[in-house]
Amino acid sequence: MSRVLLFGLATLALAGCSSAQAADLNLKPYVDKPCSMFGADQLSSLGVGRTFPRPTPPNVGVCQLYPKDSNGSNILFHVELDAPAPKGGDQKTVDGYPGYEVGGQGSCTVWVVVGDKQRIMANTKGDGACASAETVATSAIDAIKQQNS
Repeated sequence: MSRVLLFGLATLALAGCSSAQAADLNLKPYVDKPCSMFGADQLSSLGVGRTFPRPTPPNVGVCQLYPKDSNGSNILFHVELDAPAPKGGDQKTVDGYPGYEVGGQGSCTVWVVVGDKQRIMANTKGDGACASAETVATSAIDAIKQQNS
C-alpha cells in the first residue's frame, strides 16, 4: 500500500514539474476578418474606439485599432498563416505561447507563434509600447480561445 501511495505522489510531483505546451490555435477563420476577433469589452479594455481592416496579401489579415482618445496610439494587428517563425528579437512566452519582441525608439512589435506556421503580431507606439503590444497579443489569444470553446 505504501508503494502505491509513494508511486502516486511521485507521479503527481513529476506532473507538476512538467511544463504543459499550449494547444495550437486555428487562425484561419480570422484571416479575412481580423478585426472580428476582438469583442466590444476587449476593445474597451484596450482603449480602442474603432477598428479598420486593411488590404493584405494572401494568408495575412491586418486590423488597425484606433484609440478612443487623442492620448492613445494606433495599434497594428496581424493574423498570419503559412508564416515562418520570427527571427531576432527577445524570446518570451505570451499566454503560454512562444513569442518574440522587438522594441526601440518608442515602438514595439510582438510576434506570437500560436500554431504550425501560424502567428499573430501586435505593433504599438508610445510609452510602454512593448507592454501594450503584449497586452494586445494576449487579448487576441484569449478571444480565440473563448470563440473556440
